[in-house]
Amino acid sequence: MRSPNEMYGPLWIMFTLIVMLVVMGHLSKSLRVEIGYGIGAEQSLADSLLVDQLVARYGGVGTYVFDPSTTNANIALKSIVKVFFVVFTFFAAVPFAVYLTFISSLNGAPRSYETSWARLIQIYGYSLAVFIPGSALLVLLAPFARAKWVLTFALTGMACFYQYKEQIETCKRFLTYSLYRKMYISLVIVNFIFALVVKMFTSSSTS
Repeated sequence: MRSPNEMYGPLWIMFTLIVMLVVMGHLSKSLRVEIGYGIGAEQSLADSLLVDQLVARYGGVGTYVFDPSTTNANIALKSIVKVFFVVFTFFAAVPFAVYLTFISSLNGAPRSYETSWARLIQIYGYSLAVFIPGSALLVLLAPFARAKWVLTFALTGMACFYQYKEQIETCKRFLTYSLYRKMYISLVIVNFIFALVVKMFTSSSTS
């Protein structure tokens, strides 16, 4: 069992995942724009027409009205903020919700390390690790929509399995079966939503 104060691993995973999502999102966009990776011919033509319309309306790179470097910097900053908010919410808020579930079921019994918020942050922080290589694979599978969905479900399953493995004994001790079932179904849904968010951030249609 890990130390109650061990937060280096979960924090490292959280910040690494944030960087990976931002980098993979930018890489996906670059591959899409430069070589059309992951998009069809019709979408590539539509993108080209859009760029031509922007240049025709606002002028070239050297004008004061339209500055691609400034635009890209603003988009990158917004992307970083969005990714940080989503990952941090899952990292902190989801364990806190599970923590409240345990507290509500203790009925005055002494609290333990197994039901502490710190322990739950460790569990859910480590469960995010699968999305680090997963984000890179989602970019590589950009041309294959079905394969991306299969990978999305697989990432959800791996995160859920790790959480189940780390919590099952604690849940048997402190939760009723009915409450445990409701909690775990909610966690599966949350994990799937998070996997969809990762898929969205690494999609060639987003930046």
